[in-house]
Amino acid sequence: MLAVEVLRAVDLVNVDTDGTVSDPFATVTFGAKTENTLVVEDSLCPEWNETFYFPIALPPSGEIQVAVVDDSRHSLGQAVVPISALQIGARTEIECPLQGVRSGRITLGLRVLEKLTEEAEVVERDVAEEGEAEEEEEEICCAAEDEAQLEFNPMARARGAVHVPAKYADMSFPKDAPTEELVLQQVYGYRGADCHHNAFALPDGSVAYHIAAVGIVMDPRTRQQRFFRAHTDDILCLAANPAGTMIATGQSGKNPPIMLWDPATCQLVRTLAEGDVKGVNVVAFSDDGSRLVSVGIDDAHTVSLWDVATGRKLATTTGGRNKIIDGHFMPGSNTDFVLAGVKCLTFFAFASGALTATRGLFGTTVAPDTLSGVQPMAGGQLVTPSASGALLVWRGRTLAASKPAHQGRAEAICATPTGILTGGADGHIMGFTGSALKKAADCWVGSPVRSLHVLGSRLLVGTQGNALLELVYNPATGAIESGPGMAPATSLPAPPVAAPRPGGIPARAPAAPPMAVTRPNPVVLTQTHNGGLPPAPPPCRCPVLPPVLPPVLTFSSNNAGCVCLGGSAEVWGLAVHPRDPTLCFTCGDDRTVRLWNTEARRMVSKSEVAGPARAVAISPDAALLAVGTTDGHLELLETATMHSVRVVRAAQGKEVSVVRFSPAGDRVAVGTQAQTIEIFAVPSLQLVATCKGHSARIIALDWSADGAVLQSNCNAYELLFWNAATGRQITASSSLKDTEWATYTLKIGWPVLGIWPDRFIPCDGSDINALDANPARTLLCFGDDFHQVELARYPCPDKAMPKKAYPGHSEHVTNTRWTCDGAHVLSTGGLDAALMHWALQ
Repeated sequence: MLAVEVLRAVDLVNVDTDGTVSDPFATVTFGAKTENTLVVEDSLCPEWNETFYFPIALPPSGEIQVAVVDDSRHSLGQAVVPISALQIGARTEIECPLQGVRSGRITLGLRVLEKLTEEAEVVERDVAEEGEAEEEEEEICCAAEDEAQLEFNPMARARGAVHVPAKYADMSFPKDAPTEELVLQQVYGYRGADCHHNAFALPDGSVAYHIAAVGIVMDPRTRQQRFFRAHTDDILCLAANPAGTMIATGQSGKNPPIMLWDPATCQLVRTLAEGDVKGVNVVAFSDDGSRLVSVGIDDAHTVSLWDVATGRKLATTTGGRNKIIDGHFMPGSNTDFVLAGVKCLTFFAFASGALTATRGLFGTTVAPDTLSGVQPMAGGQLVTPSASGALLVWRGRTLAASKPAHQGRAEAICATPTGILTGGADGHIMGFTGSALKKAADCWVGSPVRSLHVLGSRLLVGTQGNALLELVYNPATGAIESGPGMAPATSLPAPPVAAPRPGGIPARAPAAPPMAVTRPNPVVLTQTHNGGLPPAPPPCRCPVLPPVLPPVLTFSSNNAGCVCLGGSAEVWGLAVHPRDPTLCFTCGDDRTVRLWNTEARRMVSKSEVAGPARAVAISPDAALLAVGTTDGHLELLETATMHSVRVVRAAQGKEVSVVRFSPAGDRVAVGTQAQTIEIFAVPSLQLVATCKGHSARIIALDWSADGAVLQSNCNAYELLFWNAATGRQITASSSLKDTEWATYTLKIGWPVLGIWPDRFIPCDGSDINALDANPARTLLCFGDDFHQVELARYPCPDKAMPKKAYPGHSEHVTNTRWTCDGAHVLSTGGLDAALMHWALQ
């Protein structure tokens, strides 16, 4: 038995962007078993002191995988601990640096037990009993299935509640796929939370960036997009050649390809086969565009040099143990380049078919620091932004000077005609001119800056809050001005104090700026769904007054608003307007609900809700929104104002997973993790009925067209029916086989028996996350765990009926919905946090 004590962690990164502190927990995996510690709230130095036991063969071998995760599911780092050197019976305490983040260490106590301790015996006995119980339950569940049948069988799991409607009893169904196609129209999102230097202004006026598995080229004037969709997993990096005629993108996953594509056509030009490097997180072109350097995220951080014209790998070498964040070719060279990363700056030279690496020398006056970018300047010097906030100036490979700049990390850097621009975690963009780096500009954009690119007078800014902004840069003066065609900078009053929320939930009032400020009015090309309200700017250490972008909930004519949704908090809730096919609502773990206009291609407004939100619904008259949260709140909001009307505690304080208004709008049904469906009167939110009988969390429910009956699915794959007036279960399910349903969103039922294809084998029923039938009841759209939105005929009772699949998301597709006119489909990704808009053609 292997005993793993998860003791403590220190110096964790803070991923919360709302002024609070991370709530970390640890996961420990050995072999096929994974254990989680409890969550420690508001701590960057948590102490867990929890012990877990894992079965092990002697002598010990293998490795322990440890991950530290925030309660909002942001990664705080990982570590891998080999155990082959452990001595039997001896306790070893190990402190491991966390990988994949800029800081953090975790301490474990490890012990290999040849003879079980009393505590370990109890744990092993409990595990064995739990396994026996699970096996017995599985035998019962599978009793109705053929023992030789491997695939998931929704008919058997639905406990005999599936019946063929009379009108379909003698009907034969087409054996071909739907003739219609889903065509991607718009992707709302930008990945800035964990990427650097990945948004570029192009000479034709467009901008290039990425979200999920999609490379995007957008015209900021019309907001129309072109898509590159050849990637199969998360795109981690993007670079444009200096002429703006070719884009390079790298993805995560096994044997990740680097793809070169034309931004004008979004057609693939060439694929570079990198090999098994787990992912590619840095790509950079030489000044003449003839060469490309790439860096992998494998343990060796493999560095490769490529010939762009032929796709041939010219040389490869290791980049060292430390993570590499950015790279840049030396001016005028296609053989020499420099890479910056965690406590390292490395110079590479290509000659005689090989790459030679030379480390930069920090010296004794400045401690080695994380460098998140590198920019060559005139005169042979380099500038690197550092985690201390200073700009480090290098001559040759030696650190020559350190210039204070940002409060907190300096994150981004780019060249300008007169010098450089830098962006920091303090939300400031600063301009410096000449070799002396004289400060010329300073503005504040409300979120840590991760990407900067200047082309002529256009300044493209990507933020950690997943916002993509366009500002005007004055090359003559170095000033940063309002976005093109926008209002000039204006002074702002202090924001008002927010009133308490209904139900006694405290409001998060934005802090007032510490001084009279102005804002630059950028064009907001994209903004995160989960970015929250930007904090007030810190006092500036320089005499330049920093303009600021204030917290904005409803975008005015002076702000172009949002067109994209992106970020790392999961997005699950999706609802479409009952009368306007151009409007939809989303909600997510960022505690907001947001209104999107697909015709204007932007976010219209947003409102904070009672907690991390997993479900949203709109009333039939479009007057009210109902939002369910992970901590059991049900909240009503006015659709017109997005103001909260009433909040109640539902689901015994457990997660609300499904919300659905009755056809008359006088009641709202709430499916919960407590295995119940609660029915509330609207707008009073008085509980009128509770449906009890499911064996697991509710995952889908529908009202009958007359509002008299509910049907529901749970995670135990049961199909149950309920009297909506009393909450009592209707066991005579055959009597409801011809019921007309107001919506059809169940994934277990006769009309959808055929959506479970052979490629899901082995399948437990969780591979399809959401489903919706179109208003005409002729088509189904559904999202799966394989990153795809799928289209099928309705009804689809036979798995032999072909479906059509559409890639684009890079994570599980958490929701799909038809618009009210049945002409469009909307889909949300889980951790890719992208909202995608598809047209039916």
